Amino acid sequence: MLLHDLRLALRHLIRRPAFACTAIVLLALGAGANAAVFSVVRGVLQRPLPFHAPNQLVAVWPHEFVSNEEVGFWRDRVPGLSGVGSVAPGWLMAGVTARDPITFGLLPVLLTAVAVAAAACYLPARRAARVDPLIAIKTDAS
Repeated sequence: MLLHDLRLALRHLIRRPAFACTAIVLLALGAGANAAVFSVVRGVLQRPLPFHAPNQLVAVWPHEFVSNEEVGFWRDRVPGLSGVGSVAPGWLMAGVTARDPITFGLLPVLLTAVAVAAAACYLPARRAARVDPLIAIKTDAS
């Protein structure tokens, strides 16, 4: 049964090479996006903290921006703290800078792939919308 299904799928892909290429490209893009998301999640969220005793860390979330001078003030004047560090919101970008050549190179490729995928979905749907539903039901029943 499985061999029969594989032969049927291969026959349909050979008959319609544009569909086959679109399906293969979309599967590859999906696998690449999946790998990218999981690598970012692993690198940002699951990586152990670079501190000697991470179980003794305390997070302070003020309601406003804290300058480097204020962080230095806390470090120098609060006796209960053994060390003070700060993290800027840019740490969520996982090392991407404003002029990262990889980002500038991959972004147009990604946007082009999204446009191709949208066209690959829209064009067959547009063609199918032109078919009279009664004729489609009659030919499907026979």
